[in-house]
Amino acid sequence: MHRAPPTMHDGSAAMCADPTPFPQAAHWTQLWRTGVLHSCSHGIEGNYDGELRLFWERNAAALPQGARVLDVGTGNGAIALLIHRFRPDLQVVGTDLADVDPRSNVVDGRELFSEITFLPRTPMHAIPLADGSVDLIASQYAFEYAAQAPALQEFFRLVGSGGRIALILHSTHSEIARISVRQAQAITEVLRNDGIFDRAEQVIQALDSARASGLSSLSGSTTAEQSRLAFNEAASALVERALAERDLPVLGRSVGILQDALGSVAQDPPAALRRLQNGRAVLAEEAARLQELMQATRSEDEMKSLVEALYAQGMRSGFEPLMYRGVNMGWALEAVRE
Repeated sequence: MHRAPPTMHDGSAAMCADPTPFPQAAHWTQLWRTGVLHSCSHGIEGNYDGELRLFWERNAAALPQGARVLDVGTGNGAIALLIHRFRPDLQVVGTDLADVDPRSNVVDGRELFSEITFLPRTPMHAIPLADGSVDLIASQYAFEYAAQAPALQEFFRLVGSGGRIALILHSTHSEIARISVRQAQAITEVLRNDGIFDRAEQVIQALDSARASGLSSLSGSTTAEQSRLAFNEAASALVERALAERDLPVLGRSVGILQDALGSVAQDPPAALRRLQNGRAVLAEEAARLQELMQATRSEDEMKSLVEALYAQGMRSGFEPLMYRGVNMGWALEAVRE
């Protein structure tokens, strides 16, 4: 059964927000277009099982038949899909500031998400649904990225009497935060001036210049030889570090980007340079996402302030660390409007 789209304030059907993309969400849009279901490349094996699954299933189980769930910051719809599979009777809507399209971006997306409505390019403070029309607002690693006051005001408008808010948020003391700091540092080192990407570019440019006079001319070029030796030294150090620090996937991805770019450099240096530059851009986008994540982490005092803000609007709430397989993965908060 295909559900009708949700209605806006004026009763008309909600399809999506302003078609103009939000530039601050561009690096998230690029991530979701790769088809991943979660934003942490160093994230949880299995993604959404164990305590994470139980948290969302517990909140979905508390809802009446046919209730509406709003998954805010849905990304490629992982939480929306989890809730839909657990309670197929629920109306599930996913919103995101990024230009998300899970049906197109995820393998088998048209089938997986056929019963879920998505509203891309939708800021958290301007969700086109009617007052009191939402029974559960769900958000995993998304609410903390938005300005809290306007987002909460929108949540209070949307959630009716007896409605619920369930949030999983980044914590300053979580494993995700700890690894993110190291991931960001690793990207900075890989992309630094005179780092391995600059040295790879010098090797490509030397090969491209030599094509006109024949590759044999490289044997007499001191500059080309220095570029080659500098790159080989940096590449050996990167591979060694990637093997030693396997909990930092960005190192392995950097090795892969370099291998892909240089694999056919002798045949087509310009194409190799384009691949190298594209790979550099991918890493820079990941660095931007990691910086946002680190800025979004919430301390215990900030969580207490959030509970107070919810209480001021008649919502009883509580929070605790979310432990996944014995590892702190952030905060879990649940609130109910009385």
